[in-house]
Amino acid sequence: MPRKCAFANAAILLFLLVTTFYLLLPFLSSFDFSGERQVESFDFKATTVEEACLRSNVHSIDPIPRVVHVIWLNNTDLNFMSYLTIRSALIAIQPDRVNLHYTDINEQNEWFMRVRDNLTLVPHDLETEYGQQIRDKWQIPHIADLLRLDVIAKEGGIYLDMDVIALQSFDSLLGCEKDLMLGNEGGDRHGLCNAVIVGRRGSSFIKHWRESYDNFATNEWNYHSVILPKEMSSLYHEEICTVSPSVFYWPTWTKKHIRYMHKPITQSEAQEFQDTVVANGGGMYPDQLAYHAWSQVASTYLKDLSLKKVVSHNTRFNVLVRRFID
Repeated sequence: MPRKCAFANAAILLFLLVTTFYLLLPFLSSFDFSGERQVESFDFKATTVEEACLRSNVHSIDPIPRVVHVIWLNNTDLNFMSYLTIRSALIAIQPDRVNLHYTDINEQNEWFMRVRDNLTLVPHDLETEYGQQIRDKWQIPHIADLLRLDVIAKEGGIYLDMDVIALQSFDSLLGCEKDLMLGNEGGDRHGLCNAVIVGRRGSSFIKHWRESYDNFATNEWNYHSVILPKEMSSLYHEEICTVSPSVFYWPTWTKKHIRYMHKPITQSEAQEFQDTVVANGGGMYPDQLAYHAWSQVASTYLKDLSLKKVVSHNTRFNVLVRRFID
C-alpha cells in the first residue's frame, strides 16, 4: 500500500510540474537567456566617433591600398560562398588586385576557374610560417586569424572572410587618417570583428593585436578575434577607427536575424527589398558596405546554397547577392 501511495504522489507531482511548465511557457519565452536580444537592439544611429571614421577620407598621400586579401587554407576546392565573396569584391570594391592566400588549390575547381583570371595567387607553407602554432595544435581557423593580421601588417589593404559579401565601394575608407579600421559587432557593440579588416601596412594596432596571440588559448578564439580588439581600442584609440554595426555586421548572427535573411519571401517582398538595395547603392542600409553571412551559425541555409537556388528562390540573401553572379 505505501508503494502505491508513493507512486500516486509521484505521478501527481509530475503532472503538476508539466502543467506548470506549459502555463509558464509563454512567459519564459519572453526572457532572453542567450543575450541575443541585446545584440539585436540597435537604433541605427552612428556615434560621433563612428560617423567621423566612416567619413574620414582625408585624401591621404599614403592611402590604404585598394588590394583585397582572402584566405583559403587546407581545402583544395573553393565553394559557391567563397566564389560569391570574390565576385562581390571584384564588382563592388573594384580592387587593383585580389590576393588569394592559400595552401593548396584545385585549379580545375568550377568556382576557382570562374574567377581565376582576376586572382593573384599567394601560396603559404603553414609548417614553415607557423610551425610553433601547428605544434601547439592550433586549428586552421586560429592560424587564419594570425595570417590575416600578418598580411595586413606586411602589405596593407582590405581583408575579407570567405563569407563576406562586399556591397559598395570601400574608397571612402582608404584615406582614413588612422592606420586601421574595424567594424562593431552587435547592436550592443560588444566587440570588433576581424571578418573585415581595412588597414595600412605597418599598423601599430595590428602589431599590438598580433602580440596578444603569444598568450593565446584555443578555447578563447572569440575573445582574441572579437572581444580583445574592442578592449584594445580603448587603450590605443589614436591608432584605430571603428564604424557602426550596420557598415559590416548587420543583420547579426542571431537566430532571428539569420532567419530574416534566409526565409522564403514573396515576389512582391523580393521586389520591395531589391528596390531598397538599389536605392542604397547596393546595401540594405545607406552606410552598409558589406554583409557578413555568419557561415557557422547560418550553415543550415548556406550548406546547400547553389547558383540555381540564388537565381530561382526568393530570400533576402539571394536577392542581395544575385547581381554578383556572372
